[in-house]
Amino acid sequence: MPPPLPETTVEDLKQFLPQSGIPADVPLEVVSHHSGQSVLHVHHEGLDYTLKCFDRSAPHLAAAFHHEHSFYVYLNSLQTGHTAILLGSDEDQQILLLSRLTGRPLRAEEVNRSAVKSAARFLVALNRKRDSQPAQACPPAPDSCRSVAEHLAAISNQVTAVQQYQATVNPQTQALIEDELNPIWEKTLRETLSRFETSGIAVDTQLNEASQILSPGEFGFHHAILTPEKDLCYVDYDQSGWDDPARVLNHFFTHGPISPKDDHWDAMIEPFLKIPGLDPHCAIRARLLLPAYQIAQASDLLLSSLTEHARPLSEDEGHTHSKTKLIGKSHEARRWLMKAGRAF
Repeated sequence: MPPPLPETTVEDLKQFLPQSGIPADVPLEVVSHHSGQSVLHVHHEGLDYTLKCFDRSAPHLAAAFHHEHSFYVYLNSLQTGHTAILLGSDEDQQILLLSRLTGRPLRAEEVNRSAVKSAARFLVALNRKRDSQPAQACPPAPDSCRSVAEHLAAISNQVTAVQQYQATVNPQTQALIEDELNPIWEKTLRETLSRFETSGIAVDTQLNEASQILSPGEFGFHHAILTPEKDLCYVDYDQSGWDDPARVLNHFFTHGPISPKDDHWDAMIEPFLKIPGLDPHCAIRARLLLPAYQIAQASDLLLSSLTEHARPLSEDEGHTHSKTKLIGKSHEARRWLMKAGRAF
């Protein structure tokens, strides 16, 4: 059961809903509430809506709202049929009113070549009006990259963040960092730089703006909904914006609990390359960076559990739960490290 909504969000909704033709006392179904973002479902006069609220008492969420709001404005101009429709918004209260997507999350066995091709077609459709005013109004994606060197530096920072815990974690996690993460990252970084040199691609060359694409953000099947009509629709755009296509591709193949198989790379890349204006080395850069992004995913998994494990626990939380979570995340991280290690 989701925790209660912040009082500021409750009060903001009471003001926002009547402005959108919905009574302030309408029953609200809280779907999720974490990290200051809340998703709610509303039913009124035979219609279903979704509300997404960003806690305005948390200053850092103003940027997340701006990214998602700008992206939905652009999506409305596209009418892809694979996203919710933005019906209303309030920038001061940081609330979005969306049409409700009905369906369910994908199961692991449904993440197949057909699903990957569908995701590729969505990305192509998403970028067919990159020169339009709504597209140009979208900001750069958070932590977007413009060169191979920037990609590798960002991932190196993630690895370093995990290494900070090396002296304080339990022996099993310490061994994972020292004996697996560190040597695999060192080898991956060395071999990746070597392969870029062999390919004749300078790692410091900046990608020009015309070769960037609009990214949905953390695009993957963990943010997909399978509708009763068997269509794939996508949600969550608070990390969206302009980015290097190589980063978009690698996030797709490494993010989420049910990421695609590496064997499905061609199912994504062939339709993806139909996006006009891509740089000629796009596919090569993306593929050569894949092992590094696999290590980035392993680092993210470890860092999220190590951070939670290290923080003071409330009375409602148990240390056993935190330890169990760390064990589970470590196992998942090891799987990504093994994939990266097999690349060379």
